[in-house]
Amino acid sequence: MTLILTAIALSCAVLFGGGTRSGFLGDVAVQVLSVPLLVLAVLTLLTEQGGADGVHGRRRRRASWFLLLAILGVGAVQLLPLPAGLIGSITQRLPIGPVTLEGGTNPWHSISVAPQAAWSGLASLIVPVAIFLGVSQLGEHDRVRLSKLLVVLGAVSLVIGLLQVAQGPGSQLRFFEYTNIEDAVGFFANRNHFAALMYVLLVLVGAWLISFRAGFRQRDLLTARNLLLLAAAFGLVVATMAALATARSRAGMALTMVALVGLVVLNRSSARKSAGNPGAGAGISRLITVILGFAVLFAVQFGLQRMMTRFGTDPLEDLRIPLTLTTLDAALRSFPFGTGIGSFVPVFAVVERPTELMMSYANRAHNDFAEWLLEMGVVAPIVMGAALAWFVVASVRVWRAKEHTNEHAILQRAATLVVLLLLGHSLVDYPLRTTALISVFAFASALLLPAKHDPAHVHRDDRRHARAPREAMHAGRGFDEPRGTSRPLRPRESWGGQDVSWPEAWRGTKSDE
Repeated sequence: MTLILTAIALSCAVLFGGGTRSGFLGDVAVQVLSVPLLVLAVLTLLTEQGGADGVHGRRRRRASWFLLLAILGVGAVQLLPLPAGLIGSITQRLPIGPVTLEGGTNPWHSISVAPQAAWSGLASLIVPVAIFLGVSQLGEHDRVRLSKLLVVLGAVSLVIGLLQVAQGPGSQLRFFEYTNIEDAVGFFANRNHFAALMYVLLVLVGAWLISFRAGFRQRDLLTARNLLLLAAAFGLVVATMAALATARSRAGMALTMVALVGLVVLNRSSARKSAGNPGAGAGISRLITVILGFAVLFAVQFGLQRMMTRFGTDPLEDLRIPLTLTTLDAALRSFPFGTGIGSFVPVFAVVERPTELMMSYANRAHNDFAEWLLEMGVVAPIVMGAALAWFVVASVRVWRAKEHTNEHAILQRAATLVVLLLLGHSLVDYPLRTTALISVFAFASALLLPAKHDPAHVHRDDRRHARAPREAMHAGRGFDEPRGTSRPLRPRESWGGQDVSWPEAWRGTKSDE
């Protein structure tokens, strides 16, 4: 049941959670659909005893409880009514008037200058928290299946993005009114967020290719199934690079290059520790390198002209840097309490400089870390510092694990790359402010926790391995010989041959028969 509910929540988040601000009907629908998963995951967390998981189970519970308590703590600090004197520094340092009630000053009010926005922001965390808890309680086999589901969802978004560009600015496949009408956006309203999903897709497909190479000792490359899978992966990698080019996201393309370097490192790390056929593994490694190289060349050839239009202006003229500096200044002036979750728009409208004025309003700081510092004050660096420390410890454990060729182990190391890419993207944009990408982030983060022990799947593997000797015997090969090799069958001989003298009473005659 946990797998089904997690798959539903993750699918709905990617399909309907591409908006850049809270309040969209799609976001609300995903939150409602994620409630059953959240309830089930919390109940499981409360009743879980560890069992066969031992230390692994305790690690999962500690990380899960930390996440829940951090969210509840932030909500309590932001929304509990407090004496106005304790938080008067906000109204003194920022040009925001005190909260009034029926014409008089309210002596008690919350830290947040926009309580309704704070409630909406906390509600938006239902989806990623539910997905994090759900994935953390799954076994290795189910986690791999969810990653393949995410690849399928990314591929669908990719196809829609390419069709959007082909149909032009008037395409009916653009699902948001305010969007980048000339670029590929897929299920999103913003091309940068579409590009983020594409480099996540590239990492997941690359991880599958690497796991294919790591398990090559048990495969035959010339089988129709494997050739078809390699062709599909090759086509998907090329199409992903083409979609990134059509999105024209500078940050997306830069982080894609980082993703490719990360995949090369992951491939080499797995190759060094692989126990398979060295020659065959090296051949597949070279094939993976050729696939990635061809994909980059195709993307450059396909989208060079479109990308050059994005680099034609001076990056210093971009408003991202002034927005970040102004946000940091406002954050320091509202320190240590912050202005409240979801309060960026009204606060920035008050503190923005004349040089930053434009026809439209600034909906985000384009730097999630600066915006979190403004909204949460001293709580932000504490929570982010603890989360980053956990990520570093978990990543070191994953990369130093003894198992390196298992598909789940490779997926875990790829998840560290996904988390790093999204955090890096958050320095210049706000991918984690969308329900879709913060759900992907939660999925990748949960993969870093040890998988739950799955007795049913282990028993299936044991039965499969138990059948191997019998299959080898019937195929005429030794138990330790790989599949695909066989020995010539010897002609049938009578037991004992012709040199054995049997008692006459044992020999049957035609009359006896």
